[in-house]
Amino acid sequence: MGTVFSTVDVLRSATNLLRARYPEQPSPLTWDIYVPEECGPLFDASAPGLSASTQRPRAGTRTLLMAPTLIASTVPELMEIAQRYPSLLHKLKAHVDAGGMVAASASGLIYPSMMGMLDGLRLDTLWVSKPLFTRMHPACDFSATEAMNFNERLYTCVAPSQQIEFTAAILKRLLDASIGESCAQLLQYQPERQRLGYQLIEDGQMHPTTDSPVYRVQQWLKAHLQQPYRLDELAVVASTSSRTLLRHFQTAVGMTPLDYLHRVRVDRAKVLLEVTQHNLHAIALACGYSDASSFSRMFSKIAGISPGVYRQRFTMRSKRVRWRAEPPESPV
Repeated sequence: MGTVFSTVDVLRSATNLLRARYPEQPSPLTWDIYVPEECGPLFDASAPGLSASTQRPRAGTRTLLMAPTLIASTVPELMEIAQRYPSLLHKLKAHVDAGGMVAASASGLIYPSMMGMLDGLRLDTLWVSKPLFTRMHPACDFSATEAMNFNERLYTCVAPSQQIEFTAAILKRLLDASIGESCAQLLQYQPERQRLGYQLIEDGQMHPTTDSPVYRVQQWLKAHLQQPYRLDELAVVASTSSRTLLRHFQTAVGMTPLDYLHRVRVDRAKVLLEVTQHNLHAIALACGYSDASSFSRMFSKIAGISPGVYRQRFTMRSKRVRWRAEPPESPV
């Protein structure tokens, strides 16, 4: 049931993000956990963290059924498990016959396989079950090298360990690209953001040694990003001339030290916009800009959108409810 729980984690995260970014709009995302009637109560589907979304689907919305990974010791056991729940197969068949979409993780591919959805497609499946599906569907091309495949009505994922990434990718396609991306950032290990958060080494273009003049300048800029930019001061840090520093930095990093500093500042601002409720003036000061206007211009130039739009799309915080204290009434 691990892939079920992972899927719900992503859906709940997406719902929270939608509520934070679009508080006045009804959520376009709803879900439910279907437990076959022959199965009995495997778990309490109404428990906190598992319960379905409270909002019901709106008319005209697309519906996707997600088939979880099945754990079986042998191929015959996998087939037996898949056929054990007639009510599930009936529900799935009605959905497929109506043109509905299906997603399947690893051995869960057995369900769309039984619905005849694989023929003519190109995809892949977990290596241990590939011989079974190859025999069952000679008209399906199992040579795809991607871990996830997105056909018109069938989305598949090779490994159950990729369920979070798989669900986030589905949200990118069917719901909102920024919501899907934020879910992946929230629920998966993000080494770049870890380095940024702890002010550690972050360099995607080169791997300098710690005694490199360029490396020392990069680290100094990150540690002093709130200070005014002075090339002569950086030259002292690098133990070289300003002219030599500019030439070496441009060759190694692909930009000037000033351009690099602006990008470091904008990266810091992105995190502050996502996880705090500070106003633009406070964020500008925290990122080394003297006023919000110059900060907004530079942010828009580098990020391609304004700070306000970025916060609306990528915020991970709901607006704080503010209370106003009324003075007590005077006794009569």
